[in-house]
Amino acid sequence: MPFDAVITTDGESYGTLDYFAAPVVTIRLENANSLQHQTDIEVTYTLPAHMLIVKPLFLSGVIFALLVGLLASFRINLSLEDEEKPKKE
Repeated sequence: MPFDAVITTDGESYGTLDYFAAPVVTIRLENANSLQHQTDIEVTYTLPAHMLIVKPLFLSGVIFALLVGLLASFRINLSLEDEEKPKKE
């Protein structure tokens, strides 16, 4: 039994820590309950192969940069005032 469905992929969704948007698939049917036991609705999405490595590398790079910055901030004295050293007797 054919059915009239409107399927769009216009929307975008950003999750936690996402910097690339994921597409949102919207399926509009007038009577979706009648299709529940007759057929399955299958939605497939192909992720670009480079995205499998870009996101983990970016996250690892950010964490590495934060740790290097934290390490440098402990090693470098950035105070604006001169510290008086006690005199040896």
